Amino acid sequence: SLATLKKRLEGSSKDPMLDGDDRDEKIKKLLKQRDPIYHKFADIEVVTGVKPFEELIKEIEGQLP
Repeated sequence: SLATLKKRLEGSSKDPMLDGDDRDEKIKKLLKQRDPIYHKFADIEVVTGVKPFEELIKEIEGQLP
């Protein structure tokens, strides 16, 4: 989500794609471009940023064949 990415990227100045004044709009634009590709090629999808790491591991393991 936008909120999760903003939090993860807070204080980071190492990504030239996000340089400039309107960082939030740049993140939104990248999400809009990339989300369809991520969904198309993902074998497993989980929502990160809200669950503890251990729960994510269990969720991923539960989706494995």
